[in-house]
Amino acid sequence: MLTTTVPSERRTYRDPFDIFGDVFGRGEEVVLRSSPMTINVKSLPMQGRPKDFTGSIGSFRISAEPNKTRVDVNQPVTVTIEINGSGNIKSIADPIIPESDDFRVYRASSNESVAKVNDRITGTKVYEEVFIPKTPGQLEIPAIAFNYFEPGRDTYKEIATPPIKLDVARPEGYVASPEAAYVAPDFTIGSETRDIRYIKENLGALKPVGQIVFRSPFYLAFNILPLVILAAAVVWRRRREKLAGDIGYARSRAALKMARRRLARARSMADTEKAAEFYAEIYLALTSFIADKMNISPHGLTTDRIGLVLGGKTAGPSLSEAITALMQKCDFARYAPSSVTGEDIAASLKQAEEIMVALEGVSFDD
Repeated sequence: MLTTTVPSERRTYRDPFDIFGDVFGRGEEVVLRSSPMTINVKSLPMQGRPKDFTGSIGSFRISAEPNKTRVDVNQPVTVTIEINGSGNIKSIADPIIPESDDFRVYRASSNESVAKVNDRITGTKVYEEVFIPKTPGQLEIPAIAFNYFEPGRDTYKEIATPPIKLDVARPEGYVASPEAAYVAPDFTIGSETRDIRYIKENLGALKPVGQIVFRSPFYLAFNILPLVILAAAVVWRRRREKLAGDIGYARSRAALKMARRRLARARSMADTEKAAEFYAEIYLALTSFIADKMNISPHGLTTDRIGLVLGGKTAGPSLSEAITALMQKCDFARYAPSSVTGEDIAASLKQAEEIMVALEGVSFDD
């Protein structure tokens, strides 16, 4: 199935609301489907199937080549086994390594190369097996067998490598032992035996090399700092979202800041010649602070209403009385500023600051 977009037929009219017309060639989506294919899958015959058949299908050849034929006891011999031919190279089974009392056998590695020749999949799969002779003498690695089913001939086939003869020498100081492998004093494992590494019995003096990375302050700071920044960013973002979505919360958070700004402005007007402006700013600072905390309008917030509002909160009667007295004094001074003295202004400013501090400790939550 294929889904594609093809140009649509040109329209005979133009949409007056389409300012672009067919400039971008919108086209239409088309789904294409091929005809179904029938595949006849035959099961493998049971007649002639080997007992150890592992499912390899194709046409193959096998060969085996040792890296040396003269070796000392307990020294490794790497045998390279190649299986090549046509078929699914990646899925062919491993060759059958026969058991032997004369050798210890280890799998080293395997790899494959695949190619396509005349519509057929061909390639080679290479295995490396390590044989370690246990005893000296003329030893023989048995034939390595491989079986498969050949579709072209509709039959099972089994192929094998020729036996490999080894001349195993007895090194100086050799003592036969079926339990432990013998290692000559000057013997060194070469790079060709990548999977054979004998255990070192004497470790020598051990000491730590460098500092453990995850215990270093730099490592801890480098890994913890991003978490701290992330947590701070999350808190900041949630606070911004709450301020944007909750007007009452935003007003309550900004109430003290605005009140302090108005008190600072009133302090700059602390003069008998500006008594009316001074007390108007004091009055506005008090009423706006309470209105912002309660999320109500400051207009019409009289002393009586403030007393009712604070009566249901945690403010005591003395605080309500102090606010009422100061607001009454503000009303009187705004209409009779000539009677205000410098001492009155200083006392009123101090009283306003004390009331603001006390109001900050009042819980305005419902």
